Amino acid sequence: MTRPITVAHLITKLELGGAQQNTLFTVAHLDPARFRPLLITGEPGVLDPEARALSGVEFHQVPSLIRRICLWRDIHALFTLTALLTRLKPTIVHTHSSKAGMLGRVAARLAGVPIIIHSIHGFGITPDQPWPIRMLLIALERWVGSFTTKFFAVSEANRKTGLAWKLFSPDRCVVIRSGVDLEAIRKTSVDIRAKKIELGLDPALAVVGMIAPMKPQKAPLDFVRLAALVHRVRPEARFIFVGDGELREAMEAEVQRYGLRQVLHLVGWRRDIAEILRCL
Repeated sequence: MTRPITVAHLITKLELGGAQQNTLFTVAHLDPARFRPLLITGEPGVLDPEARALSGVEFHQVPSLIRRICLWRDIHALFTLTALLTRLKPTIVHTHSSKAGMLGRVAARLAGVPIIIHSIHGFGITPDQPWPIRMLLIALERWVGSFTTKFFAVSEANRKTGLAWKLFSPDRCVVIRSGVDLEAIRKTSVDIRAKKIELGLDPALAVVGMIAPMKPQKAPLDFVRLAALVHRVRPEARFIFVGDGELREAMEAEVQRYGLRQVLHLVGWRRDIAEILRCL
């Protein structure tokens, strides 16, 4: 009888986001007759309890694996991941997110993993970064890309960016978009008036919303500036941002600067996304 293939998925942090929920769905739905799923994550996230509760999925946490660049912690995470993968002996390592993608693929290489896959959910390289930092990060991505077996991009835009930066050849990257259960959203029943009141909104007013982590790649500060522009011509409009993250303080400062405290609501992480969508 053929033994199941061990597949290790690595992601930096299990927060409420598309990459994280995609990863949880993937490991939970691998055929146990064919695959032995492992899930390795870094710093604590709100989805950790769900990950630990997944039946048949072996969960490992490496706390030194964090999103921000911190040399000594990144080195510690690299050694820890290498030792862990050497012990677990996966046939496939599949990485998600920028930091886990970088350190995870290097660790997989050092551990002798034969197949290394990386999903591009976005890039940690942004126009706001100093030019030398951007060039260094692109160079590092090219290096780890040289020993990556295959890339999956969640959008054609991500694939085109990777090609422009020469991270991979066209035949080594395919687009696999994240699925959304639209029918479940359509069937969601909600008392819109009550939900708006719960969110601190006037039920009679139109609402514009954004749902995303508060990080540079999602440009949440642009949403605040957009809200300010719209509010000038449509003062009755209200705005809601669903999500949280590293730019929380910057978002709050920008809301204050534009005088939008009574107009734009930052409601943090929410699980009732389908209900909120019905209110927009």
